[in-house]
Amino acid sequence: ASVWYNFSFLPSLGWFALTAFLGTLGYVAVGTIFGAIAANTRMREVMLPVLQFPVAVPVFKNDTVRPQLEAQVTNAIIKRLQQDGTLRVDSAADADVVVKGVIVKFHREILRSGAQESGAAEEYRIEITVHVEARDRRTGKFVIKPTNITGKADTFVGTDLQSADAQALPLVANDIARQIVSLLVET
Repeated sequence: ASVWYNFSFLPSLGWFALTAFLGTLGYVAVGTIFGAIAANTRMREVMLPVLQFPVAVPVFKNDTVRPQLEAQVTNAIIKRLQQDGTLRVDSAADADVVVKGVIVKFHREILRSGAQESGAAEEYRIEITVHVEARDRRTGKFVIKPTNITGKADTFVGTDLQSADAQALPLVANDIARQIVSLLVET
């Protein structure tokens, strides 16, 4: 290249070496800071595996009368974990952290009734409550202590209630997933 462009690399060699050194130093600094954060937390045994190792999300149990909620909620959590990118989703056998949950409540609340004589509801709020916990498989300690998380979404009833539910349930599942992944990442 120096022959074709009449360019000498020797004057730039110092800048190249400085750039390579600073890049390496930055990479090492990030690892050092990450280790320091994990070392200075009360739950340091749990913190490092959560930030570095895989997490499993087995299908949640559904204790409500509404069918198929467990698939929607579980899939939303897995998708949210993959989008976040902080944790890697893996099988329960290979994961260090396992997230378990039970869907304990499905509730539909009328927010606004129609002006018609029938008084049929026009707007609903759908709430799903999940009892969730996450444990480190190696130590048995909680990463997320057992807690209830409620996801919500509002929907307008068009032609029928089932269609309105079909539109709102993914939004509720995503709300639950957002809260659970936030707890996992921030722990």
